[in-house]
Amino acid sequence: MMQEGKHHQMDDTIRLVRWLSEHPKIQSRLCEGEYESTPEECIEMIEMLEKHSFYDMIFILLMKNRHDPVIDEALTKMVTEKIANEWERIGTEQMCRDIKERIRKEIKINEVP
Repeated sequence: MMQEGKHHQMDDTIRLVRWLSEHPKIQSRLCEGEYESTPEECIEMIEMLEKHSFYDMIFILLMKNRHDPVIDEALTKMVTEKIANEWERIGTEQMCRDIKERIRKEIKINEVP
């Protein structure tokens, strides 16, 4: 069972590498640090990545371009809306516990050993 998962993942990786080799502009925008995309280019690339089921690369594209003010604002608003929805779903007490737990984890992660 585990081998099938690894095989499928390898197939996806090969498919992605081949696709990127056929789309050098997208490859450079995703993989090379000096290239940043405009919000319009991001939308086009998201649509292409989505069309080919490269969903994990959409996250990478957004994180790479999160310093663009439009992308940053879109992500901030989206995260805020998702937090509000989750808050409403789980209630205030649980949300406060979750927030404090997340902050504590980040404190531990950022402590210098």
